[in-house]
Amino acid sequence: METRKKALVLKKLKAKRLYVNQLVDAKTTAGTVGISEKTIGKWVREGNWKGAREKTAEQIAGIGATPLIPEIILKDFIEFIGEKAAHLANNIEPLANEYLKISFNHN
Repeated sequence: METRKKALVLKKLKAKRLYVNQLVDAKTTAGTVGISEKTIGKWVREGNWKGAREKTAEQIAGIGATPLIPEIILKDFIEFIGEKAAHLANNIEPLANEYLKISFNHN
């Protein structure tokens, strides 16, 4: 993958992580990642990030007994690893799921 394409893919991954998992608004996400708000809007539409973001917000809002907090943090961590070392992300996800199952009785 050429350097410019790879850089854009990494920016998109980071933007998704910020916007969907961390609920950072589009304007701040664009500034943090170094892209235009128009590009963020395009990615949000194309990838249905709004739906995923709403699901994250619902999960966070519904956490009275905090069972989903580790799941949300691990999901964000896996995506972070995907940005930094994509070849590791596929290996980490099954381990993270096993960790959740063992530690928090998640199915």
